[in-house]
Amino acid sequence: MTSVEQRKTGGGLARRIARNMLSRSARHFVSALVGFILIPMFTKYLGAAQYGVWVLAQSVVSYLSLLEFGLTTTLTRHLAAAKATGDYNQANRILGQLATMMWGVGFLIALGAIIGSLLLPHIFKLEPDQAKLFQWAFLLIGIQAALGVITNIWEGAMGAAEDYHVLNGLYIFAALARLAYSVVLLKLGYGLLALLSAQFVVIGIVWLLDHLYMKWRYPQLSFRPKWFGWKEAKPLAKFSSAVFLSHIAGLLANDTDKVIAGIFLGPTAVAIYQVGYKLYDLARTLFAAPAGVLMPTASRLAAQGDHEKLRQLLCQVSSVMIGILASIYFPLIFYGKDFIRLWVGHEFEQSALVLMWLSIAMLAWAHDWVQGTILWGTGRYQTPLKVYFLYATVNASLSILLCLKLGVVGIAMATTVTATLSQIVLTSYTVKQFGLNLKDYIGRAWIGAFIGGVIGWLMGDLAKVMFPQLSFWRLLLQGLAFEIGFWFSMTLIGLTPQTREQLRRTFRLGALFG
Repeated sequence: MTSVEQRKTGGGLARRIARNMLSRSARHFVSALVGFILIPMFTKYLGAAQYGVWVLAQSVVSYLSLLEFGLTTTLTRHLAAAKATGDYNQANRILGQLATMMWGVGFLIALGAIIGSLLLPHIFKLEPDQAKLFQWAFLLIGIQAALGVITNIWEGAMGAAEDYHVLNGLYIFAALARLAYSVVLLKLGYGLLALLSAQFVVIGIVWLLDHLYMKWRYPQLSFRPKWFGWKEAKPLAKFSSAVFLSHIAGLLANDTDKVIAGIFLGPTAVAIYQVGYKLYDLARTLFAAPAGVLMPTASRLAAQGDHEKLRQLLCQVSSVMIGILASIYFPLIFYGKDFIRLWVGHEFEQSALVLMWLSIAMLAWAHDWVQGTILWGTGRYQTPLKVYFLYATVNASLSILLCLKLGVVGIAMATTVTATLSQIVLTSYTVKQFGLNLKDYIGRAWIGAFIGGVIGWLMGDLAKVMFPQLSFWRLLLQGLAFEIGFWFSMTLIGLTPQTREQLRRTFRLGALFG
């Protein structure tokens, strides 16, 4: 392949990754915006009791959803690898096996929803009318979860084809449809069951669009369930089990902190922790989670034996991810206290310390959103899985110890300490596995990020001198000043030469980059 062809291929890969990650961020943004708009309407029109029943039913059904067992991720990873070699016979065998499993899981979740709707109302402290409402809400939400697993057959295949922009567009359509029918039904005086019933229409439309798109895009693929025996299912089940265990580790790492605060410090401490955690988690969802779209790309490159492109993918996207997350979490560290004071009041100022420590933890994990996805996509998941479980266990233990000594801030501090140690281990493993130069991998990016952080902080401080009165507008101005200073340094120093070259070709910034 000539150098010109290599640049064209690399450019196409970069554009596809950027398209998929940006569309995933747009999907999360629209979903968060719709939730922000609807929650006040739900509490107003449904009332606190009916809305509480809904939240309770959703929370319990989320445990049923664990029965999905990581099958969608397994489908995406293995189908992408088979498709990369052009072996559609093998691709259809994988699809048939996993479709069979996913239909079976869907049936189990639906059965669990039926049984749960009969038994669970007697466990919770509910009034008779609330128990009846919970029963129907749990049943409907459970069946929707079952249908969701089945529609994931098509959506997982769409991910394997790296057509995330289409998949994310469908999710955005579903979120906007939910906004539209919720507003109409609530204004007309309908209640919770009408809202849940309307969601079935949206699920049906999305499934139909999934089906039609994949039939048009990849007519070679067959989505019919077909079982080829346990011998072929074994490697799929092994990977799926690992994904399931990683989900459990994620639950332990992310959800135990608030439980520990509730047990040892009480509900007020939980509220203080939640305010800081909410800002940290919103930024994580919008800007870090989209790196998950890299898995089918990594699987395809691994199946093709293109190790050089895998190394380029790791270095280039990691440097960009470090830049993006540093540009978000540095301002949260610098200006989080002022924002929280304006947002929820002086009584939650301790939440700013929680936010600061969680932000440092996220910065320690910045490149792992890319690193972890590529390790799983290339089948190197055993060591990361062990590290994630060890991290979750040690984090919980250290959180209890520091909680007793330092209160709610100690819990967030424990997350930072354990996250940093786990990333030292995982980064060393990744460097060894892929033969990376540490400077090219993350060193250059962090030098650019730290210099950019200092320049951005100085520019933000200048805005503070110009506008000493604390307000949301001043914080917005400080944030904009920070971003200008930060990205000037990050672009010139922190990005890899290949990434700067891609930017120069894409945006024609030749004068800036030399």
